[in-house]
Amino acid sequence: MELPIPKEVMKIWDEWNLRGCILLSLALQVFLFFCAPLRQKCRSTLIVVLIWSAYLLSDWVAAVAIGVITKSQGDPCPTNSQGDPCPCDSGKNKDLLAFWASFLLVHLGGPDTITSFALEDNEFWLRHLILLILQVLAAAYSFYMTLFENKLWFPTVLVFVVGTIKFGERTCALYLASLDHFGETVLPEPEPGPDYEEAVEIYSTMRSVEVPTQVELPIRPMHIGNYKNPKFIVEGVHKESLDDVQLLQEAYRFFESFKGLIVGFLLSSKVRERSRDFFLKRTHVSAFQLIEYELSFMYEVLHTKVVVARHKVGYILRFITFCSTIGALMLFALVGKHKFDKFDIALTYALLIGAIILETLSVLNLICSDWTVIASTTSGADHILVH
Repeated sequence: MELPIPKEVMKIWDEWNLRGCILLSLALQVFLFFCAPLRQKCRSTLIVVLIWSAYLLSDWVAAVAIGVITKSQGDPCPTNSQGDPCPCDSGKNKDLLAFWASFLLVHLGGPDTITSFALEDNEFWLRHLILLILQVLAAAYSFYMTLFENKLWFPTVLVFVVGTIKFGERTCALYLASLDHFGETVLPEPEPGPDYEEAVEIYSTMRSVEVPTQVELPIRPMHIGNYKNPKFIVEGVHKESLDDVQLLQEAYRFFESFKGLIVGFLLSSKVRERSRDFFLKRTHVSAFQLIEYELSFMYEVLHTKVVVARHKVGYILRFITFCSTIGALMLFALVGKHKFDKFDIALTYALLIGAIILETLSVLNLICSDWTVIASTTSGADHILVH
């Protein structure tokens, strides 16, 4: 018994299901790149729901599209469900199908602005690793089926390398942000306690040959009025002003000290005292601005590719992906495309140009980010580049 679906609808579905998935996947990548950072400041429920939906749908659409391409490449039947020639499965488009499959790996890697929506997503890094292996094998199979007659094999290889790197970067970012690994990286130095130095000093004094018989303690003036009036003490502290760069540097230092709270570590007494003394000397505007910078650092480390992208190897991989994408565009422009449909050619150009634009904007974001300001200082450059 056949389903009561008109033939026209089935024909449109057979012709546009893959193209629709690719267009939707590209639109989701652009949306996530520009709108995902809004989570840090926007409290609109609608925006958050849209970002969450796009985050989930982007992986699903790209994976389904790769499955459709793999199935069509292995299907010897040249007709669709209605007996008409199938434009997607015809031999003239198989080169483009393999090219699109490699591009969908780039989409599975996702934009740099979001790798996870919640902390729980980072714990599924092993699932993403398995998905990476499966999807890479599927794209490689699609390319292998057209290897001997594929006129786009060189740009397909370039895009395949870009997609594998992008997908690998996302998996690595999820692994680095998982609680187990993140807890290992933020493990503080052993803290013997506030009385350790005093106990060592007393023990050394008792072990020494010359034991002092009299101890003279320095006389410190006591301010009884100030001691009983905490409000007077706070108001009496001189409020120091810092510029944006200095405030950003202090925010990064506090981020390095306080990020252990994410995995349940306790703060040492020295860190608490330093934080209290610092905030008592600042105005409320500077204090809230510093907290904003600090929370921004935490968000980017846990939910973006900033840790992977700012690594020394990440710079090299970013250069490779950028040059490979431009090379794929130039090679595709030089290859004869008379046997391809005009819409398919336009769609391929949209994928290539869109990838180049997003990659360029990602590099500009890295250059203009707060992390670059911190890395330009002598105190933070080595630490950020290594970790």
